[in-house]
This record gives sequence, C-alpha cells and structure tokens, in this order.
Amino acid sequence: KGWSNIHVHCENAHQIWAPELNEELGENKLQPNPIPYFLTLQKAEGGRIVLFDLKWKNGQSLEKKDNNDFWVVETNGKRIDCSEKGIARMYIDTEPGDMLIFDGGKIWHMVESVTSEHKRVTLGAFLNIKKDESVEIWA
Repeated sequence: KGWSNIHVHCENAHQIWAPELNEELGENKLQPNPIPYFLTLQKAEGGRIVLFDLKWKNGQSLEKKDNNDFWVVETNGKRIDCSEKGIARMYIDTEPGDMLIFDGGKIWHMVESVTSEHKRVTLGAFLNIKKDESVEIWA
C-alpha cells in the first residue's frame, strides 16, 4: 500500500535534465520524442496514468510544489499547476491485458500512487525512432 507514484514528467525533459545518463548509452540512446507504451499485467487500486493538457516545450523545468504536486515552469517563469486543482488532465485506468501507447515524449504525464495492498505490475518500454528513421524497442 502506498507504493510511490511516478511524478510529473515527459520523456523529452529527461534528455535535457540528465543528458549524461542518455549519452552513456552511445548509439543506443533514447532519441527525442520517444513513444512510451506499457502492458498492464496486474491491476491495483490507484496507479492510474494521468495525462496533462500540456505539451513539452524546450526550456521548461519542473518545480516541486508540495508532497506529490509539481509546477511545470515555462521559460518566462510562468508556473503551470499540475495538482488536481490545476491544469486539465485525463485519467486512464487500465485493466490486465490492456496496452497503452501515447506520445509521452511530448505530453506531460504521471502515474498516481497505488492505494491497495498489492502492487500494480506493468511491462513497459519505448518505441525509439532512431536518427536513420528506423524504429527500435527501447527498454
């Protein structure tokens, strides 16, 4: 119970905030605009995917507001509230056997905390579009 959520993020942001981690992968590094997908194996209470009505722009940053809430900060300093009272969001609650594919390189998203005694189990990876335009599965 209370398994930690995956806080607000988008995959393009990771490449900007922690480029050294991606560079260590050499030619196998994750390219901009990866497409995450996952297959739900075991459902739990909570653990929904939350997609925010907000697309990645180069230069945005993330600032912690309080416990599990964040602001996305625009280059002009404007803060966008990602709490439940803030920006519009879509909740996606998957069942075992459901596969979800979305534009997570560009769409800010998060995973809610699990509230049940058992774990939410998923198998996830990325569709990585390489510089030569071939597609690979990156996990």
